[in-house]
Amino acid sequence: LMSVLLFSVLTFTACSSDDDDDNGDGNFKINSESYTVDNAQCQEAGYMAFNSQFWQGQDSYEFSFRIYDFETFKAGDDLTEDVIISSFRGTNDFNAGDYDDENLTGKLVVKSVSNSAIVLEFVNFGFKKILGDSSTKRYVMNGTISFTRI
Repeated sequence: LMSVLLFSVLTFTACSSDDDDDNGDGNFKINSESYTVDNAQCQEAGYMAFNSQFWQGQDSYEFSFRIYDFETFKAGDDLTEDVIISSFRGTNDFNAGDYDDENLTGKLVVKSVSNSAIVLEFVNFGFKKILGDSSTKRYVMNGTISFTRI
């Protein structure tokens, strides 16, 4: 009886859908620092709008970008040249800034597309944020995010 009970508990635990979400594991990197991804969503609005938050303790970033040519997304597509960055702001970052969309580096690759989510892989995906004093700060991202369609 105990072995049947133990087997049942292990089976339900192993099949839990909580294990299927890559976003909460802290393996997403921004400038080589590990972050946990939260609230990753995408929505069609004449373009595909992607939004997510990154957490490391009390520090966080909010990241938003758009892609206009989204109707034909398929696994393996490199979207790097189609990205328009809307916002990337940290906890203590009160400067909205502008972004250098013309000189993106690395890759942003579609891993999968479904009716419920779009999974993107950031491979040394880099951009510059232009700060208020005309200086720049470079950000490089590595990891995979599953964006829930809303």
